[in-house]
Amino acid sequence: MSYYPIEQLFDTIMDRIHSDNEKEQFFQYLQQYVDNQKNEITKQTISKNIINDFMNNNMIYYNKTSKLYYHYINNHYVIVNEDNMSHHANEFISNFKTYRNEMNLSLKTSIKHKMIRSIRENSIYENIPDTETIQLIVQYLYPSMFKKKEYCKLFLLLIGNIVLKKKHQQKLNVFMRSEIKSFLSTINKYISMYFCSHNVFNYFKFKYTQDHINHESLLIPSNAICYDMFQLNEQFYVNLICVSIYYANRYKTIDNYLDSLEQDANQVKDKLYFFRRDNRTMILEDYKNTYLIQKEGETMSQKDILFLWKKYIHEKELFAYPFTSHQDFIQKICNYVNENPINNQLSSNLSLQGYCSIDIPIINVFRDFWEKHFTFDEDEYYFETSEILYLLNKEYKPKKISISESIILLIIQTYYTHFSVVNNKIIHNLKSSLWDKKKDLNEFIEKNNIDVNDNSHNLYRRYATIQRPINISKSYFSMYIEQLRGYNSNGSP
Repeated sequence: MSYYPIEQLFDTIMDRIHSDNEKEQFFQYLQQYVDNQKNEITKQTISKNIINDFMNNNMIYYNKTSKLYYHYINNHYVIVNEDNMSHHANEFISNFKTYRNEMNLSLKTSIKHKMIRSIRENSIYENIPDTETIQLIVQYLYPSMFKKKEYCKLFLLLIGNIVLKKKHQQKLNVFMRSEIKSFLSTINKYISMYFCSHNVFNYFKFKYTQDHINHESLLIPSNAICYDMFQLNEQFYVNLICVSIYYANRYKTIDNYLDSLEQDANQVKDKLYFFRRDNRTMILEDYKNTYLIQKEGETMSQKDILFLWKKYIHEKELFAYPFTSHQDFIQKICNYVNENPINNQLSSNLSLQGYCSIDIPIINVFRDFWEKHFTFDEDEYYFETSEILYLLNKEYKPKKISISESIILLIIQTYYTHFSVVNNKIIHNLKSSLWDKKKDLNEFIEKNNIDVNDNSHNLYRRYATIQRPINISKSYFSMYIEQLRGYNSNGSP
Protein backbone atom coordinates (compact mmCIF):
# COMPACT_ATOMS: atom_id res chain seq x y z
CA MET A 1 0.00 0.00 0.00
CA SER A 2 1.45 3.33 -1.12
CA TYR A 3 1.01 6.63 0.70
CA TYR A 4 0.90 10.17 -0.76
CA PRO A 5 3.08 12.89 0.78
CA ILE A 6 1.16 14.74 3.46
CA GLU A 7 1.30 18.04 1.55
CA GLN A 8 -0.07 16.46 -1.62
CA LEU A 9 -2.78 14.66 0.35
CA PHE A 10 -3.77 17.89 2.10
CA ASP A 11 -3.93 19.80 -1.24
CA THR A 12 -6.09 17.09 -2.78
CA ILE A 13 -8.55 17.27 0.13
CA MET A 14 -8.68 21.08 -0.02
CA ASP A 15 -9.40 20.96 -3.77
CA ARG A 16 -12.41 18.75 -3.08
CA ILE A 17 -13.87 21.12 -0.50
CA HIS A 18 -16.47 23.37 -2.14
CA SER A 19 -18.18 25.06 0.75
CA ASP A 20 -17.35 26.76 4.01
CA ASN A 21 -19.30 24.11 5.86
CA GLU A 22 -17.19 21.32 4.43
CA LYS A 23 -14.10 23.31 5.23
CA GLU A 24 -15.27 23.80 8.83
CA GLN A 25 -15.99 20.09 9.22
CA PHE A 26 -12.57 19.22 7.90
CA PHE A 27 -10.79 21.57 10.29
CA GLN A 28 -12.88 20.24 13.20
CA TYR A 29 -11.81 16.75 12.24
CA LEU A 30 -8.17 17.79 12.23
CA GLN A 31 -8.53 19.56 15.56
CA GLN A 32 -10.12 16.48 17.08
CA TYR A 33 -7.28 14.35 15.74
CA VAL A 34 -4.71 16.73 17.25
CA ASP A 35 -6.57 16.77 20.58
CA ASN A 36 -6.75 12.97 20.62
CA GLN A 37 -3.04 12.69 19.93
CA LYS A 38 -2.26 15.20 22.63
CA ASN A 39 -4.53 13.35 25.03
CA GLU A 40 -2.91 10.03 24.19
CA ILE A 41 0.55 11.45 24.79
CA THR A 42 -0.67 12.83 28.10
CA LYS A 43 -2.07 9.42 29.07
CA GLN A 44 1.21 7.73 28.19
CA THR A 45 3.15 10.29 30.17
CA ILE A 46 0.89 9.88 33.19
CA SER A 47 1.04 6.10 32.92
CA LYS A 48 4.84 6.05 32.56
CA ASN A 49 5.44 8.44 35.44
CA ILE A 50 3.12 6.62 37.84
CA ILE A 51 4.51 3.18 36.99
CA ASN A 52 8.11 4.39 37.25
CA ASP A 53 7.41 5.96 40.60
CA PHE A 54 5.74 2.79 41.84
CA MET A 55 8.58 0.54 40.68
CA ASN A 56 11.20 2.88 42.17
CA ASN A 57 9.53 2.93 45.56
CA ASN A 58 8.39 -0.70 45.74
CA MET A 59 10.43 -3.87 45.35
CA ILE A 60 7.98 -6.60 44.42
CA TYR A 61 8.77 -10.00 42.94
CA TYR A 62 6.49 -12.50 41.26
CA ASN A 63 6.27 -16.28 41.09
CA LYS A 64 4.45 -17.39 37.97
CA THR A 65 4.15 -20.95 39.28
CA SER A 66 2.32 -20.10 42.50
CA LYS A 67 0.94 -16.79 41.10
CA LEU A 68 2.02 -15.05 44.27
CA TYR A 69 3.77 -11.73 44.80
CA TYR A 70 6.60 -11.08 47.25
CA HIS A 71 6.68 -7.52 48.52
CA TYR A 72 10.16 -6.84 49.84
CA ILE A 73 9.58 -4.30 52.57
CA ASN A 74 11.51 -3.55 55.76
CA ASN A 75 13.95 -6.39 54.99
CA HIS A 76 11.16 -8.99 54.76
CA TYR A 77 9.56 -10.80 51.81
CA VAL A 78 5.85 -10.40 52.47
CA ILE A 79 3.56 -12.79 50.57
CA VAL A 80 0.79 -11.00 48.63
CA ASN A 81 -1.93 -12.69 46.58
CA GLU A 82 -3.42 -11.41 43.30
CA ASP A 83 -6.39 -9.59 44.88
CA ASN A 84 -4.29 -7.79 47.46
CA MET A 85 -1.70 -6.81 44.89
CA SER A 86 -4.45 -5.39 42.63
CA HIS A 87 -5.80 -3.43 45.60
CA HIS A 88 -2.31 -2.14 46.44
CA ALA A 89 -1.80 -0.97 42.84
CA ASN A 90 -5.20 0.73 42.70
CA GLU A 91 -4.55 2.50 45.98
CA PHE A 92 -1.18 3.78 44.78
CA ILE A 93 -2.67 5.09 41.53
CA SER A 94 -5.62 6.78 43.23
CA ASN A 95 -3.35 8.48 45.78
CA PHE A 96 -0.94 9.83 43.15
CA LYS A 97 -1.57 13.53 43.76
CA THR A 98 0.14 14.93 40.65
CA TYR A 99 -2.40 13.41 38.22
CA ARG A 100 -5.34 12.79 40.52
CA ASN A 101 -7.65 15.10 38.56
CA GLU A 102 -6.49 14.00 35.14
CA MET A 103 -7.33 10.29 35.43
CA ASN A 104 -10.64 8.62 34.75
CA LEU A 105 -11.56 5.05 35.61
CA SER A 106 -10.47 3.75 32.23
CA LEU A 107 -7.00 5.29 32.53
CA LYS A 108 -6.58 4.03 36.09
CA THR A 109 -7.47 0.51 35.00
CA SER A 110 -5.03 0.69 32.10
CA ILE A 111 -2.23 1.91 34.38
CA LYS A 112 -2.93 -0.86 36.88
CA HIS A 113 -2.69 -3.57 34.22
CA LYS A 114 0.61 -2.15 32.94
CA MET A 115 1.90 -1.90 36.50
CA ILE A 116 1.04 -5.55 37.23
CA ARG A 117 2.77 -6.62 33.99
CA SER A 118 5.89 -4.71 35.04
CA ILE A 119 5.86 -6.36 38.45
CA ARG A 120 5.59 -9.80 36.90
CA GLU A 121 8.85 -9.24 35.06
CA ASN A 122 10.62 -9.36 38.47
CA SER A 123 10.99 -13.07 39.19
CA ILE A 124 11.38 -14.13 42.81
CA TYR A 125 13.95 -16.61 41.54
CA GLU A 126 16.20 -13.66 40.68
CA ASN A 127 15.79 -11.72 43.92
CA ILE A 128 18.72 -9.92 45.58
CA PRO A 129 18.11 -9.26 49.29
CA ASP A 130 19.73 -6.46 51.25
CA THR A 131 22.60 -7.24 53.58
CA GLU A 132 20.32 -6.81 56.59
CA THR A 133 18.05 -9.63 55.42
CA ILE A 134 20.96 -11.97 54.75
CA GLN A 135 22.48 -11.26 58.14
CA LEU A 136 19.10 -11.78 59.82
CA ILE A 137 19.03 -15.35 58.52
CA VAL A 138 22.72 -16.17 58.93
CA GLN A 139 22.91 -14.80 62.47
CA TYR A 140 19.91 -16.87 63.49
CA LEU A 141 21.37 -20.09 62.13
CA TYR A 142 24.95 -19.47 63.26
CA PRO A 143 26.14 -20.41 65.85
CA SER A 144 22.91 -21.81 67.33
CA MET A 145 22.36 -24.42 64.61
CA PHE A 146 25.73 -24.51 62.85
CA LYS A 147 29.16 -24.29 64.50
CA LYS A 148 30.68 -22.59 61.46
CA LYS A 149 29.22 -19.84 59.32
CA GLU A 150 30.47 -21.72 56.26
CA TYR A 151 28.26 -24.73 57.08
CA CYS A 152 25.32 -22.36 57.45
CA LYS A 153 25.89 -20.83 54.00
CA LEU A 154 26.40 -24.27 52.43
CA PHE A 155 23.07 -25.31 53.88
CA LEU A 156 21.33 -22.25 52.43
CA LEU A 157 23.05 -22.76 49.08
CA LEU A 158 21.77 -26.34 48.88
CA ILE A 159 18.23 -25.27 49.81
CA GLY A 160 18.40 -22.66 47.06
CA ASN A 161 19.60 -25.18 44.47
CA ILE A 162 16.69 -27.45 45.41
CA VAL A 163 14.16 -24.62 45.00
CA LEU A 164 15.69 -23.67 41.64
CA LYS A 165 15.61 -27.37 40.66
CA LYS A 166 19.23 -27.37 39.60
CA LYS A 167 20.29 -30.73 38.22
CA HIS A 168 23.37 -32.61 39.37
CA GLN A 169 25.51 -34.96 37.35
CA GLN A 170 24.55 -37.80 39.65
CA LYS A 171 22.16 -38.41 42.50
CA LEU A 172 23.04 -36.12 45.41
CA ASN A 173 22.63 -37.05 49.08
CA VAL A 174 23.26 -34.53 51.83
CA PHE A 175 23.69 -36.11 55.27
CA MET A 176 22.76 -34.18 58.39
CA ARG A 177 21.86 -34.92 61.98
CA SER A 178 18.43 -36.44 62.50
CA GLU A 179 17.65 -33.65 65.01
CA ILE A 180 17.35 -31.15 62.15
CA LYS A 181 14.58 -33.14 60.43
CA SER A 182 11.73 -31.10 61.99
CA PHE A 183 13.39 -27.84 60.88
CA LEU A 184 13.77 -29.18 57.34
CA SER A 185 10.15 -30.35 57.34
CA THR A 186 8.98 -26.82 58.05
CA ILE A 187 11.22 -25.39 55.32
CA ASN A 188 9.83 -28.00 52.94
CA LYS A 189 6.28 -27.02 53.84
CA TYR A 190 6.82 -23.38 52.91
CA ILE A 191 8.71 -24.26 49.73
CA SER A 192 5.69 -26.31 48.62
CA MET A 193 3.22 -23.60 49.66
CA TYR A 194 4.88 -20.53 48.19
CA PHE A 195 7.53 -21.56 45.65
CA CYS A 196 7.32 -24.94 43.99
CA SER A 197 6.36 -28.53 44.56
CA HIS A 198 9.67 -30.07 45.49
CA ASN A 199 10.65 -32.38 48.35
CA VAL A 200 13.91 -31.49 50.12
CA PHE A 201 14.03 -35.01 51.55
CA ASN A 202 14.89 -36.29 48.10
CA TYR A 203 18.29 -34.80 48.91
CA PHE A 204 18.68 -34.55 52.69
CA LYS A 205 19.32 -37.89 54.42
CA PHE A 206 20.01 -38.98 57.98
CA LYS A 207 21.33 -42.52 57.71
CA TYR A 208 23.75 -44.07 55.25
CA THR A 209 22.29 -47.14 53.54
CA GLN A 210 23.04 -49.49 50.68
CA ASP A 211 21.11 -47.18 48.34
CA HIS A 212 23.65 -44.38 48.82
CA ILE A 213 26.82 -46.25 47.89
CA ASN A 214 27.08 -45.14 44.25
CA HIS A 215 25.81 -41.59 44.77
CA GLU A 216 27.54 -38.29 45.46
CA SER A 217 27.30 -37.85 49.23
CA LEU A 218 27.93 -34.67 51.19
CA LEU A 219 28.01 -34.10 54.94
CA ILE A 220 27.02 -30.85 56.64
CA PRO A 221 27.67 -30.75 60.41
CA SER A 222 25.06 -29.16 62.65
CA ASN A 223 24.59 -28.89 66.39
CA ALA A 224 23.01 -31.76 68.33
CA ILE A 225 20.14 -29.73 69.76
CA CYS A 226 16.36 -29.89 69.85
CA TYR A 227 15.28 -27.81 66.86
CA ASP A 228 11.68 -27.83 68.01
CA MET A 229 12.60 -25.21 70.59
CA PHE A 230 13.05 -22.62 67.83
CA GLN A 231 9.69 -20.89 67.64
CA LEU A 232 10.05 -19.37 64.18
CA ASN A 233 7.21 -17.75 62.30
CA GLU A 234 6.23 -18.10 58.67
CA GLN A 235 7.95 -14.84 57.73
CA PHE A 236 11.32 -16.21 58.86
CA TYR A 237 11.01 -19.26 56.61
CA VAL A 238 9.96 -17.20 53.59
CA ASN A 239 12.99 -14.94 54.16
CA LEU A 240 15.24 -18.00 54.54
CA ILE A 241 14.08 -19.50 51.25
CA CYS A 242 14.55 -16.20 49.40
CA VAL A 243 18.06 -15.79 50.83
CA SER A 244 18.78 -19.41 49.83
CA ILE A 245 17.72 -18.63 46.26
CA TYR A 246 20.08 -15.65 46.27
CA TYR A 247 23.02 -17.80 47.44
CA ALA A 248 22.24 -20.40 44.75
CA ASN A 249 22.26 -17.72 42.04
CA ARG A 250 25.36 -16.06 43.42
CA TYR A 251 27.59 -19.14 43.72
CA LYS A 252 25.85 -21.58 41.31
CA THR A 253 27.71 -24.60 42.73
CA ILE A 254 29.15 -25.79 46.03
CA ASP A 255 32.67 -25.83 44.57
CA ASN A 256 32.36 -22.18 43.55
CA TYR A 257 31.44 -21.28 47.11
CA LEU A 258 34.33 -23.32 48.54
CA ASP A 259 36.74 -21.61 46.14
CA SER A 260 35.58 -18.24 47.50
CA LEU A 261 36.59 -19.09 51.06
CA GLU A 262 39.69 -17.37 52.39
CA GLN A 263 39.91 -19.22 55.73
CA ASP A 264 39.28 -22.79 56.91
CA ALA A 265 38.61 -23.90 53.32
CA ASN A 266 40.42 -27.23 53.71
CA GLN A 267 38.71 -28.01 57.02
CA VAL A 268 35.29 -27.27 55.54
CA LYS A 269 36.06 -29.38 52.47
CA ASP A 270 37.23 -32.30 54.62
CA LYS A 271 33.94 -32.28 56.51
CA LEU A 272 31.76 -31.71 53.46
CA TYR A 273 33.43 -34.40 51.33
CA PHE A 274 33.77 -36.88 54.18
CA PHE A 275 32.35 -39.71 52.05
CA ARG A 276 34.82 -39.17 49.22
CA ARG A 277 37.76 -40.36 51.32
CA ASP A 278 38.64 -43.90 52.30
CA ASN A 279 36.90 -43.22 55.56
CA ARG A 280 35.88 -46.82 56.20
CA THR A 281 39.46 -47.89 56.69
CA MET A 282 40.21 -44.70 58.61
CA ILE A 283 37.30 -45.29 61.02
CA LEU A 284 38.10 -48.97 61.48
CA GLU A 285 41.72 -48.16 62.29
CA ASP A 286 40.76 -45.37 64.70
CA TYR A 287 38.19 -47.61 66.41
CA LYS A 288 40.83 -50.35 66.78
CA ASN A 289 43.42 -47.95 68.23
CA THR A 290 40.92 -46.31 70.57
CA TYR A 291 39.29 -49.34 72.15
CA LEU A 292 40.97 -52.63 71.29
CA ILE A 293 43.84 -54.32 73.09
CA GLN A 294 45.39 -57.50 71.72
CA LYS A 295 45.40 -60.24 74.35
CA GLU A 296 45.69 -63.94 73.72
CA GLY A 297 42.76 -66.04 74.85
CA GLU A 298 40.33 -63.15 75.05
CA THR A 299 37.15 -62.87 72.99
CA MET A 300 34.85 -59.92 72.44
CA SER A 301 31.23 -60.63 71.68
CA GLN A 302 29.06 -58.85 69.13
CA LYS A 303 27.30 -56.82 71.79
CA ASP A 304 30.62 -55.69 73.25
CA ILE A 305 31.78 -54.64 69.77
CA LEU A 306 28.47 -52.89 69.16
CA PHE A 307 28.53 -51.05 72.49
CA LEU A 308 32.02 -49.70 71.78
CA TRP A 309 30.89 -48.70 68.30
CA LYS A 310 27.98 -46.70 69.76
CA LYS A 311 30.37 -45.16 72.27
CA TYR A 312 32.74 -44.27 69.43
CA ILE A 313 29.92 -42.61 67.46
CA HIS A 314 28.85 -40.69 70.55
CA GLU A 315 32.33 -39.46 71.48
CA LYS A 316 33.33 -38.57 67.90
CA GLU A 317 29.95 -36.96 67.16
CA LEU A 318 29.84 -39.18 64.10
CA PHE A 319 26.24 -38.61 63.07
CA ALA A 320 26.85 -40.13 59.63
CA TYR A 321 29.26 -42.86 58.63
CA PRO A 322 29.86 -45.16 55.63
CA PHE A 323 28.46 -48.35 57.17
CA THR A 324 24.99 -49.37 56.11
CA SER A 325 24.05 -50.91 59.48
CA HIS A 326 25.46 -51.91 62.86
CA GLN A 327 25.84 -55.42 61.54
CA ASP A 328 27.75 -54.12 58.54
CA PHE A 329 30.24 -52.43 60.89
CA ILE A 330 30.63 -55.56 63.03
CA GLN A 331 31.36 -57.58 59.90
CA LYS A 332 33.88 -55.02 58.66
CA ILE A 333 35.74 -54.62 61.97
CA CYS A 334 35.97 -58.38 62.46
CA ASN A 335 37.42 -58.80 59.00
CA TYR A 336 39.75 -55.83 59.54
CA VAL A 337 41.12 -56.95 62.91
CA ASN A 338 41.08 -60.75 62.77
CA GLU A 339 44.11 -62.29 61.13
CA ASN A 340 41.93 -64.69 59.21
CA PRO A 341 39.18 -62.78 57.39
CA ILE A 342 35.67 -64.05 57.96
CA ASN A 343 33.88 -65.15 54.82
CA ASN A 344 30.19 -65.93 54.64
CA GLN A 345 30.02 -66.43 58.39
CA LEU A 346 26.67 -66.14 60.08
CA SER A 347 26.36 -62.75 61.74
CA SER A 348 25.44 -64.41 65.04
CA ASN A 349 28.89 -66.06 65.17
CA LEU A 350 30.94 -62.93 64.61
CA SER A 351 33.43 -62.00 67.35
CA LEU A 352 36.88 -60.55 67.87
CA GLN A 353 39.33 -63.30 68.77
CA GLY A 354 42.40 -62.41 70.80
CA TYR A 355 41.17 -58.93 71.74
CA CYS A 356 39.77 -57.17 74.77
CA SER A 357 39.01 -53.58 75.82
CA ILE A 358 39.68 -51.59 78.97
CA ASP A 359 36.15 -50.18 78.63
CA ILE A 360 34.43 -53.55 79.00
CA PRO A 361 35.20 -54.34 82.68
CA ILE A 362 33.46 -51.19 83.93
CA ILE A 363 30.54 -52.06 81.68
CA ASN A 364 30.40 -55.50 83.23
CA VAL A 365 30.32 -53.90 86.68
CA PHE A 366 27.27 -51.90 85.66
CA ARG A 367 25.65 -54.95 84.06
CA ASP A 368 26.10 -56.96 87.27
CA PHE A 369 24.57 -54.08 89.21
CA TRP A 370 21.69 -53.86 86.75
CA GLU A 371 20.88 -57.56 86.72
CA LYS A 372 20.92 -57.72 90.55
CA HIS A 373 18.69 -54.73 91.20
CA PHE A 374 16.54 -54.05 88.12
CA THR A 375 13.65 -55.97 86.63
CA PHE A 376 11.03 -55.54 83.97
CA ASP A 377 7.66 -54.32 85.24
CA GLU A 378 4.96 -53.31 82.78
CA ASP A 379 3.28 -51.14 85.44
CA GLU A 380 6.30 -48.93 86.03
CA TYR A 381 7.24 -45.77 84.13
CA TYR A 382 9.56 -42.76 84.17
CA PHE A 383 12.79 -44.19 85.54
CA GLU A 384 15.46 -41.66 84.62
CA THR A 385 19.11 -42.30 83.77
CA SER A 386 20.11 -39.75 86.45
CA GLU A 387 18.26 -41.86 89.04
CA ILE A 388 20.02 -45.02 87.88
CA LEU A 389 23.39 -43.26 88.16
CA TYR A 390 22.51 -42.09 91.68
CA LEU A 391 21.63 -45.64 92.78
CA LEU A 392 24.82 -46.98 91.20
CA ASN A 393 27.05 -44.51 93.01
CA LYS A 394 25.16 -45.10 96.26
CA GLU A 395 25.61 -48.86 95.94
CA TYR A 396 29.38 -48.61 95.35
CA LYS A 397 30.01 -45.80 97.82
CA PRO A 398 32.64 -44.64 98.80
CA LYS A 399 34.18 -45.88 95.53
CA LYS A 400 32.44 -43.87 92.83
CA ILE A 401 32.02 -45.68 89.53
CA SER A 402 33.46 -43.76 86.57
CA ILE A 403 30.44 -43.86 84.32
CA SER A 404 28.10 -41.22 82.89
CA GLU A 405 24.39 -41.04 82.09
CA SER A 406 25.14 -41.17 78.36
CA ILE A 407 27.12 -44.40 78.82
CA ILE A 408 24.32 -45.88 80.92
CA LEU A 409 21.94 -45.09 78.11
CA LEU A 410 24.22 -46.76 75.55
CA ILE A 411 24.48 -49.87 77.74
CA ILE A 412 20.70 -50.17 78.05
CA GLN A 413 20.24 -49.60 74.30
CA THR A 414 22.81 -52.28 73.51
CA TYR A 415 22.37 -55.02 76.10
CA TYR A 416 18.78 -54.51 77.29
CA THR A 417 16.85 -53.63 74.15
CA HIS A 418 13.50 -54.87 75.54
CA PHE A 419 13.26 -51.73 77.66
CA SER A 420 11.58 -48.68 76.16
CA VAL A 421 13.74 -45.52 76.15
CA VAL A 422 12.16 -42.07 75.66
CA ASN A 423 13.95 -38.78 74.97
CA ASN A 424 17.32 -40.40 75.66
CA LYS A 425 16.84 -40.22 79.42
CA ILE A 426 13.65 -42.01 80.50
CA ILE A 427 13.21 -45.80 80.71
CA HIS A 428 9.76 -47.27 80.97
CA ASN A 429 8.79 -50.67 82.44
CA LEU A 430 11.75 -50.58 84.82
CA LYS A 431 11.67 -51.37 88.55
CA SER A 432 14.50 -51.37 91.07
CA SER A 433 14.85 -53.27 94.33
CA LEU A 434 16.97 -50.38 95.62
CA TRP A 435 14.20 -47.81 95.41
CA ASP A 436 10.51 -48.58 95.78
CA LYS A 437 9.08 -45.31 94.51
CA LYS A 438 5.47 -46.20 95.25
CA LYS A 439 6.33 -47.11 98.83
CA ASP A 440 8.09 -43.75 99.29
CA LEU A 441 5.10 -41.86 97.96
CA ASN A 442 2.65 -43.83 100.09
CA GLU A 443 4.68 -42.93 103.19
CA PHE A 444 4.71 -39.26 102.15
CA ILE A 445 0.92 -39.30 101.67
CA GLU A 446 0.29 -41.04 104.98
CA LYS A 447 2.67 -38.95 107.11
CA ASN A 448 1.43 -35.65 105.72
CA ASN A 449 -2.28 -36.45 105.52
CA ILE A 450 -2.30 -35.78 101.79
CA ASP A 451 -5.56 -35.61 99.87
CA VAL A 452 -4.70 -37.03 96.45
CA ASN A 453 -7.59 -35.10 94.92
CA ASP A 454 -5.81 -31.82 95.56
CA ASN A 455 -3.96 -30.06 92.77
CA SER A 456 -1.08 -32.35 91.77
CA HIS A 457 1.24 -29.38 91.05
CA ASN A 458 0.78 -28.07 94.58
CA LEU A 459 1.18 -31.58 95.99
CA TYR A 460 4.50 -32.05 94.22
CA ARG A 461 5.73 -28.66 95.37
CA ARG A 462 4.95 -29.76 98.94
CA TYR A 463 6.73 -33.07 98.36
CA ALA A 464 9.83 -31.35 96.91
CA THR A 465 10.25 -29.06 99.94
CA ILE A 466 11.08 -32.04 102.16
CA GLN A 467 14.85 -32.59 102.32
CA ARG A 468 15.92 -36.00 100.93
CA PRO A 469 18.93 -37.35 98.95
CA ILE A 470 16.90 -37.65 95.75
CA ASN A 471 13.38 -36.74 94.75
CA ILE A 472 11.00 -38.71 92.65
CA SER A 473 10.45 -36.91 89.34
CA LYS A 474 7.36 -34.81 88.84
CA SER A 475 6.28 -37.03 85.91
CA TYR A 476 6.31 -40.15 88.08
CA PHE A 477 4.68 -38.30 90.97
CA SER A 478 1.81 -37.03 88.82
CA MET A 479 1.31 -40.44 87.22
CA TYR A 480 1.07 -42.18 90.59
CA ILE A 481 -1.32 -39.56 92.01
CA GLU A 482 -3.57 -40.10 89.00
CA GLN A 483 -3.48 -43.84 89.64
CA LEU A 484 -4.52 -43.32 93.27
CA ARG A 485 -7.39 -41.07 92.19
CA GLY A 486 -8.53 -43.82 89.85
CA TYR A 487 -8.38 -46.39 92.66
CA ASN A 488 -10.42 -44.15 94.93
CA SER A 489 -13.09 -43.47 92.33
CA ASN A 490 -13.47 -47.21 91.77
CA GLY A 491 -13.80 -47.90 95.46
CA SER A 492 -10.43 -49.63 95.67
CA PRO A 493 -8.12 -49.17 98.66
